[in-house]
Amino acid sequence: MPYPEASIRRVWSIDGDFSLMLDTIPCPASLCELSGDSIELLRINKEYMHLTGDTPEHIYLNGTSVLNLVNAQDYPRILMLFRQALDTHGSTETAFRRLGPDGIQVPYHVKIRYMAGDAVRSLFFITYQRVEGAPVALPWLVAQEAATAAPKVGPVA
Repeated sequence: MPYPEASIRRVWSIDGDFSLMLDTIPCPASLCELSGDSIELLRINKEYMHLTGDTPEHIYLNGTSVLNLVNAQDYPRILMLFRQALDTHGSTETAFRRLGPDGIQVPYHVKIRYMAGDAVRSLFFITYQRVEGAPVALPWLVAQEAATAAPKVGPVA
């Protein structure tokens, strides 16, 4: 069930009260907005910065588009899952590789939860957990790469 419109307007506002509330959540979290094919990072909490080693300055200097923060191969799947959460007004989960401030790709498991939206834009609450062990093969990516790398068999001449 969507949240009341007045509550959602407060999330989209630049009011510090919501940021303070987000910072009290004891796990890495962010708010993202989906509009068309674009996912934008709107807010992050202190636990997110602690987990990723990122700073608000780094994120905003490099752009708040999620496309700038993740491995480009992972973005279509992330976009698909945001749309799935939107269509069901529910939640989805996936693993993806996020680019850290040092340029190293780190695998994370995320839970994407639909909050509210309209025909133009939708709001999502995301929680993050680092996938331990490196390097980590993301199961869906391994299957995708195997399918594209499979040799093509044609008629023998």
